[in-house]
Amino acid sequence: MRKFVLGLAIALAACNIASAKEYITLESPAGNTIVDENGGWILGPYDNLHVDYMKGSNTFVYGSFYENGQKRYVNLSNIAYLPAGYEYEFDYYYARALTDGGFKLVNSNGTYAINDVVNQYSSVNKNLILGRKGDYWYLYNQKNGNQILTNPIKDSWKNIDFLQSNKD
Repeated sequence: MRKFVLGLAIALAACNIASAKEYITLESPAGNTIVDENGGWILGPYDNLHVDYMKGSNTFVYGSFYENGQKRYVNLSNIAYLPAGYEYEFDYYYARALTDGGFKLVNSNGTYAINDVVNQYSSVNKNLILGRKGDYWYLYNQKNGNQILTNPIKDSWKNIDFLQSNKD
């Protein structure tokens, strides 16, 4: 069966069939390699390399592999490596780096959106994001994951007023 899958993947890559998927995993004894529908190299060879998550017309494509005995995750759309040492759950714009008490939120480019362990999040705009720790919400810089305000927001959304400037 593996030889058939490998043969089919190579045939699709070589023939550039329009219905071929954009990411194809080629298996070999040296490790798996991911290629595009034209046979162009994307990543590999790595031990147990494969595509884990694909959404949004292949804008958000994540793969995983083993390097030096540690599982690593990478955004295959832009070859951005996610922080090591975590298992991940994926969403369109973010990856959740799972921890014992919740998760850290990672941008698709591999930087932290929230570099704190939270159990819920909500994006405010392209620069700001809220993260919930226990009963409190905290404001973070979405570009680097740093907490902006040390004063927590208690309870619920009724305690947050969103104001917008007409000049923006």
